[in-house]
Amino acid sequence: MWPSWTAHRHPHSTADELHRHAQQEIPGIALGTVHTVVNDLASSGLLRRLDVPHAGARYETRITDHHHAVCTQCGLVEDVALPTTRRPAWTPTSSAG
Repeated sequence: MWPSWTAHRHPHSTADELHRHAQQEIPGIALGTVHTVVNDLASSGLLRRLDVPHAGARYETRITDHHHAVCTQCGLVEDVALPTTRRPAWTPTSSAG
């Protein structure tokens, strides 16, 4: 089982971030093992994989329908609650981050 820190404090983590934190509880765990586990969990629907432009894949435990906003300067990913019946009909008014 993954450490409890992932779901609440780091909801949009990369495999590298997950690996660093997993090593605190499972010393010696290989990065390849983490990649295998998150890919298997995403394939089975227990994790959602987000492909963030210029930042690589991130994983989250919230698998219900929602959208994401990504800061173009720091790469922070935030959940955005929008109707799921149609694609978002808005564009950012600013690209200042």
